[in-house]
This record gives sequence, structure tokens and C-alpha cells, in this order.
Amino acid sequence: MDVAEVAGEDASEAVQILIRRCAYREATDEAARTLGIDVGRFCKAMLGDEMVAHGVVHEVFVRFFDATPTLETAPLRPWLFGNAYRMCVERLGGSDERQRADALQLTRDDDRRLPADAEAERARARRTRVALDKVPPRARGAALLRYCGRIGYADVGKICGMSEEEAAKQVGRALTVLRDALSEEEEA
Repeated sequence: MDVAEVAGEDASEAVQILIRRCAYREATDEAARTLGIDVGRFCKAMLGDEMVAHGVVHEVFVRFFDATPTLETAPLRPWLFGNAYRMCVERLGGSDERQRADALQLTRDDDRRLPADAEAERARARRTRVALDKVPPRARGAALLRYCGRIGYADVGKICGMSEEEAAKQVGRALTVLRDALSEEEEA
């Protein structure tokens, strides 16, 4: 019987079953298969650079594999996104604005003749990236964990080193800044 059939649609449950069976490689593969894209989107949004984000995602799943014997009861999403968050913050280290500017420049350099839909999508992504850059780092991290990671406020607070209430405030602050920045962009 397949683990996915036993666990239903819940990736966490399937991974936990594999860990209990000491099938650590399969648990890592299942976690990467079901959550790798979400972790990648989160890292790209945090870092602004797809190649650096790819490296962080790889390292997150290497760490996951190394930690699987101790993760039998740990919640999967908070563990993965918590590690991704800490690694992204580590990578950004103080050069946050410079790295984002470099990534934005690469995006501009990469603009070529694209079909109308792809061009519109790229323009929307660029506007969103510029708006996201206006969000304070702490609020940006909390909002990305909440919405990209689909993690509850309690876990966001634990990951970011703040209370659940503060996490909710930071997410609200991020949404306000994003809404204001995007509405300014539309008015211009």
C-alpha cells in the first residue's frame, strides 16, 4: 500500500509515516515533492534572487534529511519554513537592499520580446517585487511565512522570535504597506 493512500492528501502525515518507518530518504523526497515549490517561492520572495533561493531550498532539504530521525512528531511546514526563513535572513545579512537591486536589474536585463501575457505577468511580478521591497524586513518575513508558507500566526511568531499577537501585527503591517505601494503604482 502506498504511503500517500494511507495518509490521504496530508503531506505532513505521509512524511511522518515514512519517518516512523525509518525511510528517511523517502520522507525527504516526499517533503520535497509536496512542499519544495512552496519553500522555493518563499525563498525567492525573501531573497529576490532565484539562483540564491534555489541554493537555500537545496540546503533546507539537506538539513531536513539530516534531521529526519528527530522529526517524528515535529510539524512539517513550520520546520521547513522556519529553517528556510532563518537561512534567508542569514543570506541577506545586511546586504538586503543591494541584493534586491541586483536581482531587479537582472530581471530588467532579462526582458526580451515576450508574448503579451508573459510580458504582463513579468510587469506584475516586477511591481510586486518593488512593493515587497518597501515592506520592513521583519514584517516581510512574517507575511511571507503566513501566506507563502501557509503557517499559522503562532508558528510564525515562534519562527520570527515574537509573540503570536506581534506576528499578526507584523503581517497586517506588511499587507498595509503592500496595499499602499501597489495602489500608488496603479495611480502613477
